[in-house]
Amino acid sequence: MPERIGYIGYKLYRAGWRNGLYRNLPPVQHWLLSIFLLYRRGYAEGLKWVKEYHTQKSNK
Repeated sequence: MPERIGYIGYKLYRAGWRNGLYRNLPPVQHWLLSIFLLYRRGYAEGLKWVKEYHTQKSNK
C-alpha cells in the first residue's frame, strides 16, 4: 500500500527529485532541505533514475 505523504510531503519529495535530476538548488538550500526525510528520499531516487537512464543509454 502506498504511503500517504500529503501536500507538503509531496512538495519536499518533488523538490528533492528535481534537484537530484538537475542540481538546480544552491548547496546551502540543498543542505537545509536535507533535514526532511521526504526530500532526501526524492533526491536519492532522482539520482538513481539518472544513473539508470545513462546506463541504459550507454548500453544501446
